[in-house]
Amino acid sequence: MIPPWWIGSHSQDEKHARIFRQVAAAMIFSAPEFRPGGDRAILMLLGDEMSFDLNFLVHSVAKRIRDSETRGIVELIPEMASILVSYDPELISYDAL
Repeated sequence: MIPPWWIGSHSQDEKHARIFRQVAAAMIFSAPEFRPGGDRAILMLLGDEMSFDLNFLVHSVAKRIRDSETRGIVELIPEMASILVSYDPELISYDAL
């Protein structure tokens, strides 16, 4: 969302608004990226920069994962733009997560 103070404050409003949208969109991924975090963890990346909105999303997703009570998830570690999901490979596989 473009802040109200942004529109009308520059002579090239549309150009600046377009740049602002591109920068904001780059911060939060349209779909999470998953990477191995060792032999018992998966790193879920939700964005590539620090922002309040991204960190709120990280904690919201972590809560939904906790609430799902998925068997085999040992620990969730929310970070600024990602979540480290620690799991027991004897109860759930990397692919199943």
